[in-house]
Amino acid sequence: MIRTISAKLLQLFLFAGTLIITPEHFIIQRMVLFKSMVATVALWSLYPFVRHSRAAFVENLVLRPPVDTHNTAERQ
Repeated sequence: MIRTISAKLLQLFLFAGTLIITPEHFIIQRMVLFKSMVATVALWSLYPFVRHSRAAFVENLVLRPPVDTHNTAERQ
């Protein structure tokens, strides 16, 4: 129990030391994390549209008969 508490305190002091030594690195790291979170939320918000268009594309591809663009029935 005491070892885990002292290990946690040591980790906390080391983390605080890295913040004091390189605060700009911490700020850059937070900015990268924030940008990746924003990108993830944006992609998940677009997912229903992508899913719907993909389903419509597959439905049109599989269920619709091929379109006769050359009018082969009229030529025969």
